[in-house]
Amino acid sequence: AGLDSVYVIDSTVTDALGYFSFGLGIDSFLLKVSPDSSAYPMLMPTYYDGQTVVPSADFIYPDYCDTLNIVHELVSGSNPGGPGFVSGIVSQGAGRAEGDPVSGVVIVLMDGQLRPVDYRTTNSQGEFRFDGLTNDDYAVNVDQWGIKNELAPIITLTAESNEIDSLEFVLYSDRLELAKPKGVSEFDQDPIRLFPNPTSDVLSISSPKGVTHMTMFDQDGRVFRELSPRSMNFQLNVKSPASGIYFLEMTDDGGSVHHAEVVILR
Repeated sequence: AGLDSVYVIDSTVTDALGYFSFGLGIDSFLLKVSPDSSAYPMLMPTYYDGQTVVPSADFIYPDYCDTLNIVHELVSGSNPGGPGFVSGIVSQGAGRAEGDPVSGVVIVLMDGQLRPVDYRTTNSQGEFRFDGLTNDDYAVNVDQWGIKNELAPIITLTAESNEIDSLEFVLYSDRLELAKPKGVSEFDQDPIRLFPNPTSDVLSISSPKGVTHMTMFDQDGRVFRELSPRSMNFQLNVKSPASGIYFLEMTDDGGSVHHAEVVILR
């Protein structure tokens, strides 16, 4: 492994007591343990420092000709079970095969407290699905080197909307984005996009720089909601407000302030 890329050096299978060993002649490496999902369905593939995605994992730096005795603990998924589900399709971003489905991508779902819930690997059609979810905010992380998971798309499940099916995602070399559906509304050529608009339940927000803070006002200037998504793609639950026009003030991670209107219908 290196700071600019990672690649598989070696792999092995633990013995009956859970022991493993490698003979490595390198100065740094990452260690990942993937449990047998059929035998241990609640355990997550985990890196040595307890991370479940490689961009967050720490390298191990052994001393020259040293023997490391490592105890590797696996992380358990945090999902208690619920009626909701999220499914999606991952397609290739800019590149030679742009738009093609991407298979073999490990998707790690994080809850609102950024605890790993579960993981899936996209199939040959780029599809994945998470079942048994509670009502919460979920970040769709990717276990792939170079991905900025701090910009992960955010999906919100509520009592009124807890089944979100066939979302379209685009995977670039440095990020995963929620794809822009047809009919996206833009406001005065602002780079922040809202869709659908008008809406009655969930508003999806997409920004090329990421939104660090957002405030929602009604027409009288009263603050209806504030949040700090810190994401390029996230969703806002708008089932509670009455019908009408609302205003969003959003600050991106470059410090620029953007304004937009959203129409809520009942």
